[in-house]
Amino acid sequence: MSRKRADDVSFIHLEAPGRGRPTAGHIALVPGGDVPMLALQLPPGLQGTAREQVAWRQVQDQLGVTRDQVEMRPYLRKNKPANWTQVLVASADLMRHWRGMLDPGCRALLPDYLALPAAADLWVLARRDETVQARLGVMDGFTAEKDLTLLMLTQRLADAAGPLPKAVLLLEGTLPGLEDLLAEHEIALVQQVSGLEPLGISAPVVLGHGELAADLRIDARAARRQLQR
Repeated sequence: MSRKRADDVSFIHLEAPGRGRPTAGHIALVPGGDVPMLALQLPPGLQGTAREQVAWRQVQDQLGVTRDQVEMRPYLRKNKPANWTQVLVASADLMRHWRGMLDPGCRALLPDYLALPAAADLWVLARRDETVQARLGVMDGFTAEKDLTLLMLTQRLADAAGPLPKAVLLLEGTLPGLEDLLAEHEIALVQQVSGLEPLGISAPVVLGHGELAADLRIDARAARRQLQR
């Protein structure tokens, strides 16, 4: 199954049955629940290989995995790429499986939540069947089952160290309990992009915040091994 967004970017879900033949330049998407984005505690002055080594130790501590079991990809800040603090993590077996499914003309391989539009001061949600894809501002996102999503949003709002979003844009479907949760924090729930302008929020943009730098097609470990050889 393929689909297009407002800016005419073509997306295709690799795991969708009967997905058909994609157009050239398409973006392949995989289930975001299998590619979580983890926040790490990395000192600003730590750069390059040293930063990656510390990140690996934290990922291993958080997930209880080895480097052979997972792949880790830094999620770069567009304005400060060297000071990344978030990583995408996926099973090495799944990554090999997805790469083997790629069609000719694929432009990038991304977790599905990075295909959502994003903007500062805005959270964007889209419910599809029993899962919800979410972008929390421009530097965070996840995909989870609908009940777990509400718990995650509740926790995120309770623990927020910085400013809360000005609004939440629900693009598709419904999420029971969301409106009451947002009302507790005086956050507007919007279901049309046109409703953002009166709130002083820029229209969200698809792939406008450096998402393509998270392209999962290349095995970073294999590239590093080849460079070392």
